[in-house]
Amino acid sequence: MPYLGPDPMPSRRYGLAVQIVTAAAATVAAAQSYTFYTRMKVDQQIVRGEVLTTDTWESKGTLLAAVGGLRSLLVVAAVICGFLWRRSRRPKDARVHYGEAFVELPLTWIVPAWLRFAPAVLISVGVMASVTAVPADPTLITFQDQVELDRASAIGTAAWALAWATLACWPLVSERTHLLRRAWSGWYRERPGSVPFVAPVADRPTSIGQPAGLGWVLRTAGLVLLAMVGVIGTVSAAASLGSDPGPAAIALVLLLPLDIVLIQTFARRWRSRSPAPSPAGTPEVPTGTVTWF
Repeated sequence: MPYLGPDPMPSRRYGLAVQIVTAAAATVAAAQSYTFYTRMKVDQQIVRGEVLTTDTWESKGTLLAAVGGLRSLLVVAAVICGFLWRRSRRPKDARVHYGEAFVELPLTWIVPAWLRFAPAVLISVGVMASVTAVPADPTLITFQDQVELDRASAIGTAAWALAWATLACWPLVSERTHLLRRAWSGWYRERPGSVPFVAPVADRPTSIGQPAGLGWVLRTAGLVLLAMVGVIGTVSAAASLGSDPGPAAIALVLLLPLDIVLIQTFARRWRSRSPAPSPAGTPEVPTGTVTWF
C-alpha cells in the first residue's frame, strides 16, 4: 500500500524519544543487575568468613537505592513516550477521513512476532524473579539468604534490561519499514488520485488464534506459559499484600495488565473458532507490504 501522508512521518520524534528512554532504561536495569551480582559476591565472601568493612556492603545498597529510583522514573517516561508514539503513528481522524494510505502500517504487520512477544516473556521472568527475591521475614535474613536474594534480583533485573532492549527495537523497525514504503510510494505520491480510499483496518490481526501449523502451536504454548506465570504471580502478590505491601503492589500493577491481555487473547481465539461471514463491502487487508525483514 503506498504512503501519501506527511513527510517526514509525524511519529518520528516520538519514536526517537522511545528509543532513547528505553535504551536508558535498559542500561540502568543492566547496571542494577550488575550491582546485585557484585553484592552477591560480597555476600559470598562474608559467608566464607572473609573480613570486610561494613562500607563495602552498605555502599552497594546505597547505589541500588539510587539506581532503583532512576529506573522508576524511566519506566514512567517510557510509558508516556510509548503512548504518544503509538497515537501519532495512526491518528484516528486521519484513518477515518483519508484512509490507510495516509497513516503508518499497524505494528502487527511489520514487527516480527518474536519481537512482539519477547518483552512480555522477559517481563514475566523479571517479575517472577523479583517475587522470589522478597524475603519471607525481613527481620531474619542471614548472609546466606542474602546470596540467594541478590542472585534472584540480578536475574530479574537482567530480564528487565533485555525487555527494554527489545522494546527499543520497535521504533527502529517501524522507521526502517516506513522509509522503504516511502521510497516505493514515489510514483503514487505524484499521482495521489490513482490511489483509492482504503478503509481503516484493525491494528491487530483478526485471524489471531487460527490453527496454522507449528507456529500456531508454539504461540499457544507461549500463551499458556504466560497465563500460568500471570496467575501464579498475581495470586502470590495478592497473598503478600499484608506482609510486604510495597513489592506486592508493584507486582500486581505489572501482572494485572498481562492477565487482561491474555484473557482478551484467549477470548479472540475462542470467537475465531466459528467466524461469522464478512459483511458485503468489507475491504480485504492489503497484502504485499514492504518490510525490513
